This record gives sequence, structure tokens and C-alpha cells, in this order.
Amino acid sequence: MYLCFDVGNTTIEIALCDNQTIINKYKLDTNTTHTTCYYKEYFKSTIGNVEIEGIIISSVVPSINSRIITSLTELYNVKPMMVTNDMNHNINIQIENPDELGSDLLISSVAA
Repeated sequence: MYLCFDVGNTTIEIALCDNQTIINKYKLDTNTTHTTCYYKEYFKSTIGNVEIEGIIISSVVPSINSRIITSLTELYNVKPMMVTNDMNHNINIQIENPDELGSDLLISSVAA
């Protein structure tokens, strides 16, 4: 099983996938005050104790990334992969500062 995260300014959307099939979807409000313990308990209570092989996170809210990563690593013993624009994606980013491109827009471009 795989976990896919889209961390946005309003919501965090999560998909539990088996190969290319979405098994379940979860959504919670983005809140920059939630702690690592909060995320760990939320993931444990919603996703449960399933065998997770990989985790990928696309986030436009860097202030909560470390808390989400830590909670997932502790819970599933898997280090999540963050979507960044320096990944090998074959998209020619032609903006003045490519680091300002949101990973949500990048991943949508790759998917298209």
C-alpha cells in the first residue's frame, strides 16, 4: 500500500493506494498549530495499521511538513518522499524563480 498526500492551504487530502487503485481517501483541515502527536493519532485512527511501502507528499505549506513527515515515519517506519521541482520530472520550468513553483502545480503538470 502507498500513501499519497496533497497538503494545501485549506485541506490535507490523503489517498491510500494499492498500485494504481485508490482504496480510500481522507481529508482534514490544514491547521499550522497541529502537533506531531496530533498527526500521528489522526493517521493511526483513520488509516490504521496497514502495511505501507511508500509515502509521497506534495505540500505548499512548508511550516507543517516536518510534523507530518515525523508522524508518518514513526507510525509506518517509512521515510516519505517530498515532491520538489528538482526531481527528475522532465518539465522545463520557465519562471524567474523555479523554487516558487508550488509542488501541487508541478505534480499536475507531470500528470498531464
